[in-house]
Amino acid sequence: MQYVISIANCVNKKTIFMNNDMKVILGIFVATILIVLGGALFLNGKNSPTANSLKVDEKLLVKNDSIKISSPSAQATLVEFSDFQCPACGAYHPVIKQLLEEFSGKINFVYRHFPLDQHRNALPAAYASEAANEQSKFWEMYDLLFEKQDLWSSANNPEEIFSQYADTLGLDKERFKKDFSSQKTKQKVANDRLDGQTAGVNSTPTFFLSGVKLTNPASFEDFKTIIAGEIARNPVKQEQSQSVHFHFDLKISLLGKVLDLTVPKYQSDEEGKELDEKVHLHDGNGMVVHIHASGVTLGYFLKTLGFTLDDVCLETDSKDKYCKKDANTLKTFVNGKEIEIAADYQPKDLDQILIYYGEDNKELIDQEISSVSKDACIYSKTCPERGTPPEEKCVGGLGTDCQD
Repeated sequence: MQYVISIANCVNKKTIFMNNDMKVILGIFVATILIVLGGALFLNGKNSPTANSLKVDEKLLVKNDSIKISSPSAQATLVEFSDFQCPACGAYHPVIKQLLEEFSGKINFVYRHFPLDQHRNALPAAYASEAANEQSKFWEMYDLLFEKQDLWSSANNPEEIFSQYADTLGLDKERFKKDFSSQKTKQKVANDRLDGQTAGVNSTPTFFLSGVKLTNPASFEDFKTIIAGEIARNPVKQEQSQSVHFHFDLKISLLGKVLDLTVPKYQSDEEGKELDEKVHLHDGNGMVVHIHASGVTLGYFLKTLGFTLDDVCLETDSKDKYCKKDANTLKTFVNGKEIEIAADYQPKDLDQILIYYGEDNKELIDQEISSVSKDACIYSKTCPERGTPPEEKCVGGLGTDCQD
């Protein structure tokens, strides 16, 4: 399905009222200008949409707590500053979904809030999405808010409607209401809007591709051409395509029980049929993870097993969810130190990683940390106590032989 999108944006300024004659004249003028500009852009070549544009610091556009869909193999990052009540943003919603499918693994997508003052329900909608994010359901709420935009935009009871959406998504409604109203949620949305203002955003949607502000494309095909051109200018880095081979130790402790990763569904013992050639477990060992490409993240590895990990929840392939609650915490430790944004962490050779869900008790956690295996050491030439490594069958390696 192809989409043609209105050029109009939701602009962050007071509405200007005009009589009908003025509207007609202005409409003709704008249409003429758009036709001329469209022809000029076409003649200048679609493969250089960001030429001569100023680049914004990507540290401003993408923060540690930004909501994103990412891949270690991505060659470009698309950031959208958006307003759930903005009709133009709603028009781009199916386009973004199609682009993410078209360029799966090749682009990162980052969603930033920019609720406009004239949209009275835009802030509550942003809060609802963040409250859903606290239960790992941001993207599901994101879809609902855009798909049902016409139903809630002018409603006098948006919180009730959003609470119904939370129920539809199977969320804990009491927790949803609490997170909806929390200072943390309000500050997150405010921070997004402030970053947008700093980056020069004054209308929605506003897109940045690899740090460069785009003129909004008029169709899916135009958007596709722009992204394809950016990817072509950013080929996969040499180190990403190289065959590397290193190992780290992993333990997943859930309420005092170690998740058994030795079962066949998590193992990749048959060459050519591994769960993922870049990173996997094999030889029936559920503690040592083998990495064959740089840039692999902990979150990416877990996805190859059918798991998802974020700051709030770990969801297994069987859809069991382990989320932070009053009684239990979810933490990730690397070599004994807790890390934030664990899904984005890129494991290093000989790392000892613990994903812990349970009582927030230092003594219990220290015991779990101390019990993480050190088996990865015997595979590494840099490990002084390596001794004689076990015979290892090479699996994967990006089409090359297994290398140390």
